[in-house]
Formats: sequence, structure tokens, C-alpha cells
Amino acid sequence: MAIKNCEECGKPISDQARACPYCGKPNKKHGLVLSIISLVLGFYSVAYTFMYIYASDKLAEAADSVIGVVCFFGILSIIFGIIANKKAKPRIQTVVGISISAVSMAVMIIMSIL
Repeated sequence: MAIKNCEECGKPISDQARACPYCGKPNKKHGLVLSIISLVLGFYSVAYTFMYIYASDKLAEAADSVIGVVCFFGILSIIFGIIANKKAKPRIQTVVGISISAVSMAVMIIMSIL
């Protein structure tokens, strides 16, 4: 455990603290791993969506499992993103991960209906 100065108020805080106890500024370190996981899972859901769209003839038999995989990765991405945003201020990785997951899940749901 190391002591560092808060970027906002300059008072000493632990590097393990989620936020400064004096001014409440979130510690940037927390939430980074979860936001990166959110982004990666979001890209997996997009990759499976494109795989389904462009190889739909070959995947006709496995359509339900592909939709399930996309929804699984998408939901995990959104959950990790929400947790990351609660631990620290929103990061661009988290926002992108949640956004692309939601879009890919919506595309898969629409395609499964049609």
C-alpha cells in the first residue's frame, strides 16, 4: 500500500482507496480492468454477430447457439461495464463496450425474429 496525493485536493490518500475521503474524487486505478473486460466482451459479441450475418447459411442449424453466445457476451459486457462505472468515473472503454454489446444484441434479436 502506497500513499499518494489526491489529484483534486492534494491531500494524502492510499492508492487502494476507491475515492479520496476528503473530496470524493474517484481513484482512477479502480474500474480499469473491469472496463477493459467490458470492451473485450463487447467486441466478442460483435464478432459473433458478424459471423452469424455473413455465414448464416452454414450456421442455420446452430442459429440458436450463436444468438445465445452473443447475448451471453453482451450481458456480461454490460454487467462488467456497470460495475466499472460504479467503482470509478465512466471510462471510454466501458461506454464503448456497453454500446456495442447492446447494438449487437439488438441486431441478433431482430435477426432471430425475421
